[in-house]
Amino acid sequence: MDYETVASFRNSLEAEVAKGRLEAEGIPVILAGIGLGPLTGFFNPRSNDVRLQVPAEHLEEARTILNTDWSADVDAQWDKGGD
Repeated sequence: MDYETVASFRNSLEAEVAKGRLEAEGIPVILAGIGLGPLTGFFNPRSNDVRLQVPAEHLEEARTILNTDWSADVDAQWDKGGD
């Protein structure tokens, strides 16, 4: 299965949140670039990016999910008391 990068993040926490969102939709995810060490980006800052990769056949769906603003849904849930 060929994986392609759908997004890059400056830190692993942001990448993990996006990974969880895609996995909740049933899309397999690989995070590339985690655990390279603190000095990896010292000489080349772009090398510290954490790349979120999905199978090529899920690329467009993953882009759509990641580009959707879910904040209204969260706000509505909060207003209802979290139920």
